[in-house]
Amino acid sequence: MDDKKQLDLLHAVLVEQCRMMGSKPYPYLLHRAHETAVVKNEEKQQIEQMLQQELRRNNEDVEEGSNKQSAKDRGGRTRYG
Repeated sequence: MDDKKQLDLLHAVLVEQCRMMGSKPYPYLLHRAHETAVVKNEEKQQIEQMLQQELRRNNEDVEEGSNKQSAKDRGGRTRYG
């Protein structure tokens, strides 16, 4: 099977999967995988540590925590405008 046929098949499958979700099109299998996935906090921390180690090994900047978490950690409310 050539690349064009494989791409067309993948597209058709994704469209059909999205139709299963009705008015909120998203591939059904991805939706179900998300619903059933369980990542414990300890596992999440291990994954984050492994990613940070790999980034450091490749001389990439490593930010501790997400931007959202950084904003939460600052505390207090800010007013814009």
